[in-house]
Amino acid sequence: MSASTASIIILHHHHYHTTLQSSHHSNPPSNKSIPFLRIHSGNKSQPQRDKAIAAFKSGQIKVLVATDVAARGLDIPDVKRVFNFELPNVPEAYVHRIGRTARAGKEGAAIAFCSVEEMEDLVDIQKVTGLKIPVASGTPWNMQDTKREKDKIKKNKQANQTQQREARNRNKAKKQGGGSTDGGNTQRRFRGRS
Repeated sequence: MSASTASIIILHHHHYHTTLQSSHHSNPPSNKSIPFLRIHSGNKSQPQRDKAIAAFKSGQIKVLVATDVAARGLDIPDVKRVFNFELPNVPEAYVHRIGRTARAGKEGAAIAFCSVEEMEDLVDIQKVTGLKIPVASGTPWNMQDTKREKDKIKKNKQANQTQQREARNRNKAKKQGGGSTDGGNTQRRFRGRS
């Protein structure tokens, strides 16, 4: 395997299917695509997982995509990079993830994508590892901005959930024929005005 190209991408299990399945189906392979194999503990038999790891070790496949659970215990000496699609919320899991690279004294790098929602996780990881993780691009969030952004994200999620619920109620009322199209709120609104 060429050590300069071997990489592992690690995703949380709940993001694994939505991220890779949608990208796999919406973007058919092209002659410029990078071949990769996926391993995860849920949908792969042990022989399928072993076959994928063997293809990665031999250099046939340059990128291996795994969940936290599936990546644990991988001992592949020439992995040059580990990409963390998102940060784990347990600092020790980060240590296990980055341990997939730079094995046996070899060089390697761990790259992590970090959203504002994960800044507290990053701070915890830095405390546990005793390392200041450098920011390669973008601007790091301070904790005050992080709280403000998390609150904004929470409000937006709640507003979206409310809009979706109201739309479902309107559709349900329309299907039932002739009922109120505002989810039954008409009487409540007029009651307050009399």
